[in-house]
Amino acid sequence: MILAALAASPLACSAGNEPVAATTLCDAADQAYFACKTASGRLINLCGQYPQRLQYLYGRPGRLELAYPEAAAGGPEKLSYAHYVRPDTDYTEIGFARGEIAYAVFDYREGSGRTAGVAVTLADGSERRFECATPIESQLQIWSGVLRCDPDNALTGGQCPAPSKQD
Repeated sequence: MILAALAASPLACSAGNEPVAATTLCDAADQAYFACKTASGRLINLCGQYPQRLQYLYGRPGRLELAYPEAAAGGPEKLSYAHYVRPDTDYTEIGFARGEIAYAVFDYREGSGRTAGVAVTLADGSERRFECATPIESQLQIWSGVLRCDPDNALTGGQCPAPSKQD
């Protein structure tokens, strides 16, 4: 059911989206801000050009199952950011919702351990995690202050920093 939700609607990537490597679904012109492969061989990517473009991509080279938003230029407005840090713990998520399904690309570090991937939460509250099985490339924290903070995410504890004022 989760995989069906991931592939529920036909989505297109940016024009000319050709995989540039076996670990990314990103266009050649885009940078991978998050990249890994799951045990099933699917790729989890956040691709774009900082700070103007960001897009979540999931699937296999040549068989994209989900792209959100449809155009990467909409990513900074449609994706959210949450972060929690304390000594020996650093949790970061970039998330979005499509209908009643919520998605969160996560990178959690605690002590010497690390878990990363994408969590999919259905309307009934059930969650399924698709964890990285290969080395993780992650630069999620660069998007802090660019993506909107998610006050409803448990990582923020309902507190988002006030936006900084540009002089």
